[in-house]
Amino acid sequence: MAEQLWDMTTTGFGPETLIETTEGPVPMEWLSRTHHLVTRDNGAQPIRAIEKHILSPMDGAYVPLVVIEQDGMGQTMPDHPLILPPQHQIFLQGPEISLHFGFDQCLCETGFLVGGMGIRPFNSGTPVALHTILTSRPEIIRTNGIWTETKAPVFDDNLTAADKHHLSDYPCLIEWEGRLIARGNFNAAAWPAVAAA
Repeated sequence: MAEQLWDMTTTGFGPETLIETTEGPVPMEWLSRTHHLVTRDNGAQPIRAIEKHILSPMDGAYVPLVVIEQDGMGQTMPDHPLILPPQHQIFLQGPEISLHFGFDQCLCETGFLVGGMGIRPFNSGTPVALHTILTSRPEIIRTNGIWTETKAPVFDDNLTAADKHHLSDYPCLIEWEGRLIARGNFNAAAWPAVAAA
């Protein structure tokens, strides 16, 4: 199962995801192109498109998703469980990140973090709808109380984390770096800033 987990190429948000907009949090299923996203770096941004994918356990290419449990990364981080594909990236910052990796802020694929900090594989046994938000450029948006990425047309699903590093405004951790965090070699001080505004 571990091999499958790291090969998933889809990004998107699972059920019960609240997306922060200029009108307040909106359930992913109700989000439309009329909403403007609250981004970490670029203020309010429009949505170019929303793609819906149905992942079914009956599909031979099905890959288990990842769930970040409520409070799995600290108090109210996230404030509700967050279901993501393993290649969907979340935003991290903190003194431990800076000390060990040499930069203050980064993105990390959720699949690399499985096994640590309340992050585990998720398999409902039934089809799951994923919604992918497309923006004009990659953005960092607040979802269920933590910062995660949006997708932009410039991204190619076949890019590795190392490739994405060159397209993102932030460094992207590679697999061994993410697994280092998951093994608990970092204390909780690295995580509170995940939800910092």
